[in-house]
Amino acid sequence: MRPLSRGNDPTYQAIDAHRKARAAADVEIVKNDDLEAAIPKDKRKTRRHDEINESDDPHWLAHKNALFALFGEEMNATCELAEIVPTSSQGMLALLAYVTEVEQAGDSWPNLAENDNDR
Repeated sequence: MRPLSRGNDPTYQAIDAHRKARAAADVEIVKNDDLEAAIPKDKRKTRRHDEINESDDPHWLAHKNALFALFGEEMNATCELAEIVPTSSQGMLALLAYVTEVEQAGDSWPNLAENDNDR
């Protein structure tokens, strides 16, 4: 999808940043099944960013660390999107359309009130 650019409304840049962060995470997450099939369960215990198991397979650790970083970037982009104030009616419509696009793709939005301290 080509980047949006409409005047000086920051909404378009926030949408583009979120779209890119989401796509990057999607690329990495599809590697999960292949790695689970290739690496024994006892060598892929890391599941959370705050509970890294250093004895895991290096490929698993690299994958999980990449995912944690990408999810962090996506969360930051989500927060920016949630805080954006459109400066045009077209920007407002673009934001609503993008939110609908994400939800229709089966994704959901995090509860940012719960995640506010993580930012």
